[in-house]
Formats: sequence, C-alpha cells, structure tokens
Amino acid sequence: MSPGEVGLRRTNASISVDGTPLPARVFDDLLEMRVARGTRTIGRASLVLADRTFSLAENHLQIGSEVKISALEPAVEIFAGVVTSLATDIDRDGPRVLVTAHDKSHVMARTRTTKTYAQLSAKDIVEQLAGEHRLRAEVTDLRAGKVKETWFWRADSALGLLDELCDRLGWEWVVAGSTLRVVDVSRLEVPEPTCTLPYGDVLLRFSAEQNRPVTTEVTVRGWDPASKRSFTSTSTTPDEDKGFVAPGTSHVATTVVTRRGARTKAEADELAAALAAQAATVTARGRAHFSPQIEPGKAVKVTGTGPGDGTYYVREVEHVLDGGPLRTSFVAGFRPPALVTDPWSGRGTRGSVLANGIHTGVVTGVEDPEQLGRVQVKLSSVDDEMSLAWARVLAPGGGQGRGIQWTPEVQDEVLVGFEDGDARRPVVLGGLFNEIDLPPVRNHEGSVKTRTLVSAVGNKIEIGDGADAEYIDLVLHDGTVRLHLGADRVDLEAKDKPVRISSGKAEIVLAKDGTITIKGSTIKIEADQEVAVQGANVKGTASAGLTLDGATTTVKAKSSLKLQSTGVAELAGSMVKIN
Repeated sequence: MSPGEVGLRRTNASISVDGTPLPARVFDDLLEMRVARGTRTIGRASLVLADRTFSLAENHLQIGSEVKISALEPAVEIFAGVVTSLATDIDRDGPRVLVTAHDKSHVMARTRTTKTYAQLSAKDIVEQLAGEHRLRAEVTDLRAGKVKETWFWRADSALGLLDELCDRLGWEWVVAGSTLRVVDVSRLEVPEPTCTLPYGDVLLRFSAEQNRPVTTEVTVRGWDPASKRSFTSTSTTPDEDKGFVAPGTSHVATTVVTRRGARTKAEADELAAALAAQAATVTARGRAHFSPQIEPGKAVKVTGTGPGDGTYYVREVEHVLDGGPLRTSFVAGFRPPALVTDPWSGRGTRGSVLANGIHTGVVTGVEDPEQLGRVQVKLSSVDDEMSLAWARVLAPGGGQGRGIQWTPEVQDEVLVGFEDGDARRPVVLGGLFNEIDLPPVRNHEGSVKTRTLVSAVGNKIEIGDGADAEYIDLVLHDGTVRLHLGADRVDLEAKDKPVRISSGKAEIVLAKDGTITIKGSTIKIEADQEVAVQGANVKGTASAGLTLDGATTTVKAKSSLKLQSTGVAELAGSMVKIN
C-alpha cells in the first residue's frame, strides 16, 4: 500500500464559515457531515453538531453564512455554498444543531421571472444565466445548441430553463464552487477518467447492473412550414462499451416523439440523439475510501472487479464523515439512477421552452420582415416586456394566395397558442373584445340577427339574417357609399360621390352634380310598351344621320315649330297637308 493511499484512508475535514475555520472545540462537536453533489442537482452539505450550551448557531453559524468544506489530506475543497437552513433538535443524548448548506446553484432555483432571449444560442443562454447568478460558465465541446434564435422563458426557475435545454440537447450540468460546468452526454462517450479505483485498496464495494432493452430507437417527427413538409430524425442509443456489459440479447424498443417542438431537421437530429441517450441501461454504484477526485460529470476507472472493470461516467457523489475517516459513495453510468442520497431539492420545474395552453397577448408589431403575414406579440399578462417570436396568424381558408387575411392591429388584444407546445412557435388564434375594444354589434335581443366584418377605420360588410330583414350591406366608414342587396330591394347609394360603371368601351357615369353620361359604340334603348324622355330641354344630335321611325309619328310644339336645313329640304307623303 502506497503512502498516498494511506493518506486517503485517514484523511479528515476542515470547515470554514465566512472565511474563518471553525474553532477546534466546535469541530470536536461535529457528529456527522454529509456532502452530496450530482449532475443536474443542487449540491448540499448537512452538518450535525452537538450544542451543549445552546449557543452554537448564534455564535458561529447563521443563515446566509458562506461555508467551505475541505479535506486535509489531500488538501482539496469538496464543497462551497451558503447556509440555507438551521434547525435544533434535542433528546436524551443532548441538544444538536442541524445545518444545511446548498451550493451556489440554489439561487438559480429561486429566481423566477419572465424573459425573452433574442437571437441567442442555447450555449449563449447558459453563459448568460451563469453570469446573472455570479457563476462562471464552462461550456466547451458541445455539439448541439449553437443556432441563434429567439427563446422565451416564462415565469419559471432559471434551473427549469437550464434543465429543459439539457433535456433537449443531451447535456448535463454540475456546479463546482463558482463554476457552472455543462457537458455533452448525447453520445454516451465516457471522458478520460480523473482517477483509478482499484478494488480492495481504495474501492471497498462496487456493483454494476444493465437493464433491458439494451437498444432504444427514438424517432422525432416535426413540420417545416417554410417547405410545407414533415421531417423525421431517428437516433439509436449508443453502445455503452467501456463498463459492465451483461451477456445475452434483448429486443429493440422504439419510440416516436411528435410533440417536443422540433422546428427543423437539424433540431430533430439533436432532440432524437438527446432522447436516445436518456435510454442508457447501465448503472454502477460504489463505496470507497475518501476520494475527492471522484466528481459528478467526470469519469472514474474501476479495476479488480472482474466483469465490472471499466470506465464509468459519474452522476452522483457523497462524502460522509460520521466518527471515522471520510469515505465516498458514488453512482455512475449514463442511465438516470435513483439517488443514493435523500433527494435534495430535485430539478426545477419545466415550462421554459415548452408552453402548454393558450395565453392572452397584445400585438406590438405587424411589419413582418419575411412578409408572411405574421405579427409580433407580447404577453402582458406575464410581463410588460415579454415579446415572443414573430407569430403566424390563423387564417380561415388560408392557402397559396387565398384565404381570409385579417391581420390584427397594433395594440389589439389577441389569443395566442403554441405549435406543439413550443414557445418559440406562437400562433395568433384571433382577436378578443373587451371593455375598451367593444364589438361592432352589441345587442342581438336574444338571437343573432346580424353578422359583420368591420375594418380598423370602420368600413363594413354587414349580413342580416332576420326573418324580416335579409340583406348584405357594403358600407364605407363615413356612410357616403352604400350597396344594399336585400330580399326586398337593391340599392346603390353614393352621397356626393361619382359612380362609374364600365365594361370594355361601354360606360355609364353618374356625376355628383346629377349629370348622367352614357357612352358606347352602340347604345340601344328598347321597351315593350313605352319609352318616355322628358326634360326642360331635350336635345338630339347626330354627327352623321338622325332617323325617327314609327308607324305613326307626331311632332308637336305648344308655341312655335321650326324646321330648317342648310341644304335641300324635302317633305313627302301620299298626301301632304299644310295648314
């Protein structure tokens, strides 16, 4: 046995509070210490100290105090956090103080706000989240999450958003001191081990398990509105060949995912790989002499265990001191295991990228940069500054160059849903009336008799369905022009406006001064009985010839009659009378 290994077995710990080590007499009263850390989990330290004078908490430990726990040999920090809970307990063994501290990620679990990340990649968001919570982000070697887009974070914890990004992209996060480290596990590639654990020397106990099915095939389906085509991506759980592999064969499980918000083929590829990785089958558990090199999110190499020998990805670590030397327990393997410790805090709730249900919003912009009829919407019920990505608008009968395009106006209240629950894909389902924006028709007297389409300035199409009033009206906002198509009559009214009807070379113009002009290559007026033309002055002018023809023709003047020609004048008949 090497001297270094002996040091590992006999090491002890030191605890400092707000930069000052606990006095030796206080440390001597330490009954138990547990430090638990894991991937995608808030790290926690639990201390149990005897408090014979009932003054320990008051003199040395307070909520909000910074706590650091280090091993003495080797000299390494194993926990840094803040006291979040103090409790007192007393029985026949005497009074005790129970201290709970959490690492710096606990603040992210308590931050609940609403925010839009405009044109940022998932990697950018992780770095921004870390900076906002006084953490340094370490996000290298990530395959996915590099596309810049608009993300919507609703009123949920920052850890909820971080967890959801990890779920979608095959990532895991862990906090060490002031560093937020994100690792890619989508391909189940075990990193280089940070230490070797030989059984019988450092490793005291080890078990490994593989569960069927060994292989899971995940297919993600989505819809691309730009091309109007569906797309699919299929990924299979990668081989876990660096640790325990159980003999035998098992079937392949298949899963089809349709409602996880994949917008592009590339995004479906990322999501399928992440979901397939979650179906890993190997879990390992170990207990060892104190080994600070075992860290969540990194790997260890196990030797001396026969078929269990190999390199394992570590998910959870717990260091325990309870009267003897420090010892370490761990859970490894890509398969999400049951916690070896009491579940502490757990993950943040979901709902950052995925937003179920519908919301009310207010339109803030209509100048769609891609001219697709979309609008910009903010969810004022969530936050006054919360703007979504450009939202498509529901259009009855919508298709190529057709459908009802009724774009909402800026400041309109609208109802917003999300395609497949994806907050990056909002859809305006329609506008909403309210106490300020009143409906154009407000009183139906117990039944719906009128239906209207009214524009922003008041131009209106009104349909009457009453038993005594069936009609369609087209009316300008000021009422100067009105077309009435009714069961009883048809009216076209234009107050002080000219009316022009034309077809090819034919034209009828009704001027606002009362003049009616009829033009055409040939104009015919026919009546089965009588045609009456009446006016103060009636003129008939022909540039070539004028013919009046009738079985009986009468020209009569009440005062004077003048017939005149610049050429020859002829008056002919079987008999001509001049009186």
